[in-house]
Amino acid sequence: MTNRRITKNDFFYNPFSVGFDELFKLANQTNTSYPPYNIVKASDTEYTIELAVAGFSEDELEVTLDGNKLSVVGKVTSTRETEKFLYRGIANRNFTHNFTIADNVEVSNVTLEDGMLVISLEKNVPDEEKPKKFSITNKREFLSE
Repeated sequence: MTNRRITKNDFFYNPFSVGFDELFKLANQTNTSYPPYNIVKASDTEYTIELAVAGFSEDELEVTLDGNKLSVVGKVTSTRETEKFLYRGIANRNFTHNFTIADNVEVSNVTLEDGMLVISLEKNVPDEEKPKKFSITNKREFLSE
């Protein structure tokens, strides 16, 4: 038996993966790494997405939720092209970041402070999906009633 590497293309031609095309495309999407971001799980129902957006003002950023697609768009409006930079290490370019979130997750707050855009998310679990706890009674007591 030879050791053969499995590639993502194997899934698209594998007869056992019929109907999962969109799932594999979603899983194999490459997303730009600019701006850098963190996804933090604060609790079982609270999450935050932190994006490092140094140099962007509030009016240059847009956060929208459309269905399950959370989009963060940064559009540079200020121009500093007249200045002569000896070194330009802080990126100053437009970007779009898309995140896919679950059906029951909502944006609860969006803040911009010290170059960090923080998007707070909250998972709302319906009562019918929450675990149910049952009290245990003694069988003898139940039968004697």
